[in-house]
Amino acid sequence: MKLADLLSEDLIHLDLKARTKNEAIREVAEVMSRSRKIFDREEFLNALMERESLATTGIGRGIAFPHARTASVDGIVVALARSAEGVEFDSLDGKPVHLMFMMGTSPECVEDYLKVLARISRLLKKDQSKDALLGAKSPGDVLMLVRQAEADLGD
Repeated sequence: MKLADLLSEDLIHLDLKARTKNEAIREVAEVMSRSRKIFDREEFLNALMERESLATTGIGRGIAFPHARTASVDGIVVALARSAEGVEFDSLDGKPVHLMFMMGTSPECVEDYLKVLARISRLLKKDQSKDALLGAKSPGDVLMLVRQAEADLGD
């Protein structure tokens, strides 16, 4: 399952205004709710907040992966958001988040859900990929960069 196949330009938000974790999750959930894959924005948002209350998804290096499994999602939906200023996210390293990949999945997509999380992690392990996403000028550029990074992974 390729990340580039799940992302679309309307799910790439390059000007995140939020400054806190909860604001950022709400802002990106709103973008995602425009997708036909989100049936109930409030239920999706509640599932994201509940998951985040268990442990932060701010993994460090300026990256966060808020995610939730809920019946309010059809299949898998992924959004990418970027903040130039950074978002206070209670990250493991205490640093602000600049790139946020948010994912929602239906409960029956557990295996694909885990594969997508692993793919995002592999892509962002390379500083080159992370830096390229931070410098992308448009959602189209982001999609091109993700496709190239996935091709470089060779799988």
